[in-house]
Amino acid sequence: MAQDVVDLADKLGIGEFAVVGHDWGARIAYTLAALFPERVRAIATLALAYQPRGEFHLGSFQQSRQFWYQFFQCTDAGAEAVRQDSIGFARMQWNTWSPQGWFTEEDFELAMSA
Repeated sequence: MAQDVVDLADKLGIGEFAVVGHDWGARIAYTLAALFPERVRAIATLALAYQPRGEFHLGSFQQSRQFWYQFFQCTDAGAEAVRQDSIGFARMQWNTWSPQGWFTEEDFELAMSA
């Protein structure tokens, strides 16, 4: 994905650029800064700590359990399962990450119809 950013910048005629990356985008920003320092003027990242040498360190068991969906989607079968049942996946995410009582069934149905 970092190479995609560089290819896009080349296509647009942009020599040097700044990058803001959130979550997985933070990893891309770090990769861009490491591999293309002559192109990246500045980076700002959110929600993902710097990981020297691109090494991904697992968190605690509790954190890994909460982030199961990231591991799941890194497999071909997991990504296909999400494509096949995106509403079921969304429901699981809403139930996992929302405070109890934060949304009603009607809220969920409205969001899924949008």
